[in-house]
Amino acid sequence: MQRRRALRCADRAETVEPSKSNSQAKLEEPPATVKYHQLERLIIVMWTLAAATGAAAGDASSAVDAARAAATTTTATPASTLRHDYFLLGSGSLRATDGLSDLSQQESTSLLALDILADLSYREIRLLGEYVITSDETELERLQLGWEPNENLLLWLGRYHQPSSYWNQRYHHGQYLQTAVTKPRIEEWEDTRGLLPQHMVGMLLESTWQLEQRGAVDVTLGLGIAPALGLDGLDPYSLLHHHDAPSTGAYNFRIDYRPMGGSNGELENSVGLLLSHNEIELTAARRQLSPANFSHIDQNILGAYVDWRFGSWRTLGTIYYVEAKFDVTDGYEPDHFAAAYLEIERPLGARVTTFSRLETFSRTNESRYLSFFPERLDQRLMAGVRWDYARKQALKLELASVKSPNDKFWEMRLEWSVAVR
Repeated sequence: MQRRRALRCADRAETVEPSKSNSQAKLEEPPATVKYHQLERLIIVMWTLAAATGAAAGDASSAVDAARAAATTTTATPASTLRHDYFLLGSGSLRATDGLSDLSQQESTSLLALDILADLSYREIRLLGEYVITSDETELERLQLGWEPNENLLLWLGRYHQPSSYWNQRYHHGQYLQTAVTKPRIEEWEDTRGLLPQHMVGMLLESTWQLEQRGAVDVTLGLGIAPALGLDGLDPYSLLHHHDAPSTGAYNFRIDYRPMGGSNGELENSVGLLLSHNEIELTAARRQLSPANFSHIDQNILGAYVDWRFGSWRTLGTIYYVEAKFDVTDGYEPDHFAAAYLEIERPLGARVTTFSRLETFSRTNESRYLSFFPERLDQRLMAGVRWDYARKQALKLELASVKSPNDKFWEMRLEWSVAVR
């Protein structure tokens, strides 16, 4: 897929994700001591990255473009050459709230994260890994073995990000590469209050059709194992550990149209359709502690997205219609809800970018499926500013008004992020 998909951080996108710890140190030291050491190590890593990249302060917009290019493209190399690449994304964030009384909306007031992406290729064979370390957890987010017979076809086996989320396919876990601090609530990962399945284990097929002077069409298809529904929400299948629910299927599809455009003829705009079918089973703990009159959920998702630039303005939005069929003893109990968001971005000079986003949900209180996620929202309206103050480093400030089924509050987020290749 032209080597633009080389690190496959996303199609024309970005980076990496958080992880979960399994260190034996927890058996040897008190939990407070272990957490202190984890934070200490992360702080050292963060400042090491800052020192490595902060000396030069060139044009900020070109620095972002270079980081994105590093995450998604490589130059052509001879077929017999062994090629390797890596990408590191670090971030630290703070959160403050005013008027928050709903305990389900509370989260860590601070978070440190390091996203590590590595790619190895030899002839048509590719190996991609993504590992995330945060102050809360560590996890192997992606591990994919690929076969790329030509620049327009790529087949992966392993753990991947399901393709029917344009946001996550573009940004993955990369805080530096997305303009805002937060991501839309409907696009959250399973281990951070996510409402929809995002991680699959199975097969991922990516293909591109060039349309000469009219642009290109991308088709991405995923066939894998769906997450299960546990006590804390969705529990995706992992290569290192997995839930005790039966393995059931997930089928995800996205088609993109990228017209020719831009000053140099780049394919910078994109529109597309999203389709997904997930067969969600219950974990043993969910069945035992929360007896229910259903055995599993058949989930169907239909969506559409647009990522378009109008001069210096950029709009990025997605709408989802989600149908959930509960397999009860005497048939199926239907349920549904809808979610949508629209983000608008505009640069102010070379270093500063302003952004705002509106997110909204329908049937938040009526949907049985959403009732399994206490952190669900009715609406979120936010605005913020990003300052690329140094080469491959950015500071972001974000203010938001949040309305949940049980509360209405304000929140402020401040984030520092860095990219190293």
